[in-house]
Amino acid sequence: MTEILYFTFIILLITRIFGELATRLGQTVLVGELISGVLLGAAVSNFPEYFPILSDLEHNDVFHAFKEFGIFFLMLLAGMELNAKELLKASHRGVLIAFFAILSAVVFSGVLGHFFIPDSLENKTVYTFLIAIVTSITAVPILIKSLFDLNLMKKEFVKVMVSAAFFAEIMSLILLTFILKLIETNTFPDAAGVYAII
Repeated sequence: MTEILYFTFIILLITRIFGELATRLGQTVLVGELISGVLLGAAVSNFPEYFPILSDLEHNDVFHAFKEFGIFFLMLLAGMELNAKELLKASHRGVLIAFFAILSAVVFSGVLGHFFIPDSLENKTVYTFLIAIVTSITAVPILIKSLFDLNLMKKEFVKVMVSAAFFAEIMSLILLTFILKLIETNTFPDAAGVYAII
């Protein structure tokens, strides 16, 4: 119990301090929280002897539960703020935007992959697509937190934005699973395999 209180206090304190600093510098709270996470993670991994409890968080089930609950409550709050009917109405534009977002990521990453991934690497094309899919995945909870911080949740364009991010996430995750299966088996999955992936 003491460990739970300790790491909860430390994480909340550090993120709150950096969030406040970010706000004073004209940024969203999320920017400060992300920076605090990177810095705290780097400090813990490089100096584990100074953070004995925090260095073991990766294997702590309670911490993982907290993390999942945090994402769940953030999405729940977004669901309460957004009108489901209006979100559904915006979904046809969201699907189109998501498709073009993924397509542009694939094209851009394909160009980068062509120049930066060595030709000696086996399955260069597959790995190029893997990079493209990973870069196209939208972090919906982070987007929603940013919109909350900027007080934009009630704006009309936010419905299209959240809808596009949601569909982009689904499409990207399906494509990512497909690419990983391709790397694992070195063959395209059959119809039953594609169905299982989806």
